[in-house]
Amino acid sequence: MSQLLIAIERHEYFALLVGTVRYALGRRSYAVGETIEIVKKYWSSLHYGQRDILIKDVSDWVFEKYQHWVPEEDQAVTREWVELQNWMLANRSL
Repeated sequence: MSQLLIAIERHEYFALLVGTVRYALGRRSYAVGETIEIVKKYWSSLHYGQRDILIKDVSDWVFEKYQHWVPEEDQAVTREWVELQNWMLANRSL
């Protein structure tokens, strides 16, 4: 895979990451897996406050999802987000 190296302000980078996560939440597409991979790959570059925002976004979505019956077609995607939530909590101070 080729790389594209660009200069980007840290706050812009984080805004893009948050937007990507919020877009992928609730989707049933390749975007979910790719987003989860990106979060894990760049997790160590985030400061604690930024990590907490991502944890809250994912945790709120998971909590809301589990307040209702999860249709079978959504169960695999929901499980991926639960796994990411658990991973982020376990690696909060990485």
